[in-house]
Amino acid sequence: MLKLFIKPNPETEEWALLELQGILETQKNMLDGLKLGDFTRNGDDLVLIVGNHKLEGKVVQLSKPLYVLKKKTTPLEKKNSSTNYHTIAKITYKYLFNKRPNPYLSKQILTSQDRPPIITKK
Repeated sequence: MLKLFIKPNPETEEWALLELQGILETQKNMLDGLKLGDFTRNGDDLVLIVGNHKLEGKVVQLSKPLYVLKKKTTPLEKKNSSTNYHTIAKITYKYLFNKRPNPYLSKQILTSQDRPPIITKK
């Protein structure tokens, strides 16, 4: 078993873990830079609106912190190398959305002038 001894940097960023129920699908191949939705936090209560779905969640403290590490290898003489790990971020809590999403229609959708007319059959 490989043991890593981490010396946290006091200037390390604080991140949060996002835990969702189900699968997050996108039409793009990468999630980098993709806007997930509108996020609101009021104390420990969370609301995440993704498309026309409203997810309600809460903030949960992790029992042990997690660290995001970056591996840095420095080549030395004759096939030897030195490997160091630098802390990028510390994660001490997570945003937990473990309930099914509720349907959500915003006022913008309901009052939009751009929507197509409703056709009813007689």
